[in-house]
Amino acid sequence: MDVLLMYGGKSCEHEISIVTAKQVLPNIDGKVYEIYLTKEGKFKLAKNMSRPQDFADQQKINNLQNVAFLPDDKTVYIQKGKKLKKLCTPDCAVLCFHGVNGEDGSVQGLLQLCGIAHTSCDVCASAVSMDKSITKSFLRGICVPVVDCVVAIKDKVDSFLFDKVKQLGYPVITKPSNLGSSIGISVAKNQSELARALKVAFAFDNTVVIEKALQNCFDANVSVFGYQGKVYASLLEKPVTWHEFLSFEDKYDGAKNSMAYSKRVFPFECEFGEQMQNVAKEIYSQLGCKGVVRIDFLVCEDCFYVNEINTIPGSFAYYLWKEKFDFKTLVKMQIEEGMTLQKQKEKLTYLYESNVLKKPNGKK
Repeated sequence: MDVLLMYGGKSCEHEISIVTAKQVLPNIDGKVYEIYLTKEGKFKLAKNMSRPQDFADQQKINNLQNVAFLPDDKTVYIQKGKKLKKLCTPDCAVLCFHGVNGEDGSVQGLLQLCGIAHTSCDVCASAVSMDKSITKSFLRGICVPVVDCVVAIKDKVDSFLFDKVKQLGYPVITKPSNLGSSIGISVAKNQSELARALKVAFAFDNTVVIEKALQNCFDANVSVFGYQGKVYASLLEKPVTWHEFLSFEDKYDGAKNSMAYSKRVFPFECEFGEQMQNVAKEIYSQLGCKGVVRIDFLVCEDCFYVNEINTIPGSFAYYLWKEKFDFKTLVKMQIEEGMTLQKQKEKLTYLYESNVLKKPNGKK
């Protein structure tokens, strides 16, 4: 079996994506072609790049061969001068992207045009989950509790926005709408701090979500996995932090080269545990998610809220599944599911023959 392992991307989470891919690589059965998407948005064949640290060497990256995808063509090509040469016709692509230009549905759309099977969510679920403001709209639509917020648009910040935030009540948390790993997030306790926080967040996205900062609450995560028509929910974990929110450093322990939260309590039990697992499975089903997903919650004394949907969690959230599946099995099941779903798509009807173009002025 030929498998593409795809990672990198024009994203603030570029480096984290590389770490995930290198963790997944030894758990793939078959011949693996590593397709690296550079920070400039170019696909490269990552040969002789065995360590994450190799990607810090720009000269090595420049020397990698360019890779090309063509619409309606399952074959992947490498560039030889001005010509394209066949690299492989993959059975499936394993996606390890984090953040925009990869996890957000863009690469999924490319693979869909090519007819290449892939792991993780399709275009719609990926795009909805990446954009926090749209995620909230979707969750409200299926009656799932979310924290109250105000959405700010770049170049449209005025006194009316600050009035709405004042009604929401300080302190608030500002988040770039299309970003993860806690990058660009700030806590604001008054209007002047909010103005500074918006400036930081707008550097990363044109849309910013301003949420009410909940007091006396904590984070809890549940992973969900769909396979052969069944949806499973993992046990809960509780990330531990000493900050007002989970920072990038809290989430990723670079010294240990691990994508798992560096400080966490797992398994973790709370009175809402079973309810949160059921809500997570409902979100997964209603949104049409695929593969392994992680749902992040905020838990208060007498209630809980859904915070985010991560369609490609770090290291596939394996640390939440290791009591049920070994890593190799978890990856294998996702590849099998991706291939099955692609076969189902290929059986659908996409064309409808009509005579519209043959008639004057396009009239029926």
